[in-house]
Amino acid sequence: LIQSVPTRSNSTYYMLERFIELSDNISLALLECPKAPMLTASKLQLATEIIQVMNPIEAATKEICGEQYVTGSKIIPLI
Repeated sequence: LIQSVPTRSNSTYYMLERFIELSDNISLALLECPKAPMLTASKLQLATEIIQVMNPIEAATKEICGEQYVTGSKIIPLI
């Protein structure tokens, strides 16, 4: 799994995305640990919706961070 890192702007997005991708496998693994907290279906759905909202932000951040020096002409079209 990917962990969220405060200094990396898209790390929470990548963490949630990977968690959703692996949620079936994670659930199976957690069945072996009876005291482990399990996410409900509604919380998994919420995480999926958060990813959909964050997707354009991740794409814009990735585009802006790809350059060493960002110019205003690149930022305005992204908005």
